[in-house]
Formats: sequence, structure tokens, C-alpha cells
Amino acid sequence: ALSEIYLDLVDVRNELADLRGFDSYADYMYSEEFNRDYTPEDVSELALKISGSGMSELVDRMYDKYDKTEVDYTYTDQDQLFDDLEPFIDGICTEFAELYDHMRQYDLIDFEDLDTKMDVGYTSFEDGVVYIFNSPYMDHYDLSALVHEFGHAANFSMISEPTDDLDIREIQSTGLEMLFILDSEYLLGDSTDDYSVSILTDIALVMMDGFVLDEFQQRVYSSEPDSPEDLDAIYKSVIEELNYDPGFDWYLVSHTFQNPFYYISYTMSAFNSLCIFTEALQDYDSAVDTYLDIVAYNSEGYTNMTETLSLPSIFDEGDVSELIEDMLDWIDLQGSDIASV
Repeated sequence: ALSEIYLDLVDVRNELADLRGFDSYADYMYSEEFNRDYTPEDVSELALKISGSGMSELVDRMYDKYDKTEVDYTYTDQDQLFDDLEPFIDGICTEFAELYDHMRQYDLIDFEDLDTKMDVGYTSFEDGVVYIFNSPYMDHYDLSALVHEFGHAANFSMISEPTDDLDIREIQSTGLEMLFILDSEYLLGDSTDDYSVSILTDIALVMMDGFVLDEFQQRVYSSEPDSPEDLDAIYKSVIEELNYDPGFDWYLVSHTFQNPFYYISYTMSAFNSLCIFTEALQDYDSAVDTYLDIVAYNSEGYTNMTETLSLPSIFDEGDVSELIEDMLDWIDLQGSDIASV
């Protein structure tokens, strides 16, 4: 049933792209909806390069450790969660501390555990007021969720004209998670290493999933399949060519139906967020400065940002290789002091 709905959506959206003068719906979404400064073809070429770069090996090795993680963190109410994260957020910069205090004072962060809540998390910004909403799990994932959403809140509140670029916005949120990983021992103690592996594995998985899902959508919209079997065959061929299996069926990702070609932004941002993590392993203060530069960045275009701020780029094979090497070194050193800098 979902396949039939999806095939209808593909037909309608292709007609829309044609009416607006685009050769493909992927071109239309990349250019008009997301204002990206790279093309669908660029991502297809990148996906093949990444599949042969050793990134899949890195993800597999991280996932092996992920299966063994047990993070010992729970809390009783949202005030305890807010208190637990205050030392970390206050330590990033004065502006972060002031914003956090302001949002707590005026109840602009909602992590209350209610059965009536929709199972989502988001940050909204209207008329100068920023607000964070989340339906909590009451465990360590809420630490990441609050840190993640506060990264969005900081950009919305501290920049007069925050960027609309999804690639950059997601670095502003996920990048803050990377810094928390290396400053979380005060809160997590012996669970710090397990927490690090858990969150980093999630980020790495999302990065690789994005390549598969984007390539799948590109091929679907360009070939206009006729049946559910055609869709499954396309998905299988992408997995085989990229030598990476996300471990879930294509129709289980809501973005595929609601926000076509959105998911690749998670991939782009995940790469630079992991780069913030590896930089922080060597020099935490330098990584904080890098992160704050990205929070303050208010233009559009991933490649424009990496060039302007002199950041690693996922399109640079040397930068990709360096990240893989640094992450493999970190995995090999788990249990030593490097995991809790």
C-alpha cells in the first residue's frame, strides 16, 4: 500500500518539476527547495567514492562496539535534566549560558514526560522567541536531544538572520553533541565511553544511510518505476553498488514520502560534526571555536561554508581519509584517556 502511494507521489512531483522547467525532481529540490551549491550528480559521484574509501569499514567497527554499550543515566524530571546539562552549556560561551538561563526562566524548553505528547522533538523560532519541544525517553538519549536542539536554538537566537541551509543547521546542532561527548564525564562517569560510542555510531550510521536513501530517490524519480517490485529492485541495487546496507526498508523512512532529498543534509552535516569531534580530541578549545564559527555562519551553501571557514569538506578525498583514520585511531584507543579528554 505504501509503495502505491509513493509511486503516485513520484508521478505528481515529476510533473511539478517539469512544469517549473527542471529536468528532474531531484534538480528542482536541490536547487529551489534546499538552495544547495552542489548537485544530485555530485552526490551520486560522492556516494561511490565514499563506498570505496573505508567509511563502511569504520561504521561496521563502530557498530560492533555499539552492540556492547550500556549507558547508566536516568533522571526523574525535566528540571534534573536541565540542571545536569547546565555546566556543559555554560562552559561553551557566555552567550550560551545567558540563553539557557533565559529559556529555563521563561519555560521555553519542554521535556516534560507526558503521555499526551506527540513523539517528536523540534526547535521553533517565531517573533523573536525560541522554543524547544521534546517527548523524552527519560534516559541518555534525552541528553543528546536537548544538546542537539539547543544548538538550533543558539543559532536562531544569537544571529540576526540565521541561515536556512539544512546542511549547516544540522552541523550547528549535531556539532554541539560532539563537544558534549568529550565533556560528559562529569555527568556520566564510567558510562562515558559507552555514551560516546552510542552517539558517534548513530551519527556515522545516519551519514551512510543518507547516501543510500538519496541515491534510491534519484533513481526512482529518474526511472519512474511501475510497481512495488521495481522499487524494491532499485533499493537493492543501490545497496549492492554502494556496498552498504542500512538494515531497514526504504519505506520506513518518513522523509522518503514527506521531504524528498532532505535526508542527504544529515549526511553532509554528520561528516563535519565528526570532524569537530576529532578536532576536539586534539584541542577541545579549538573545536569549540570552530563550532561557534559555524553557529555564527548565516549564509547558504555547504561548499561555500567549508571554503569560507576553511573547514574539512566531504567532497575532499583527503579530508575524508583523514577523518576515517582519526576515527579508527579513536576506536582502537577506547578505554584509554583519549575517550575522556
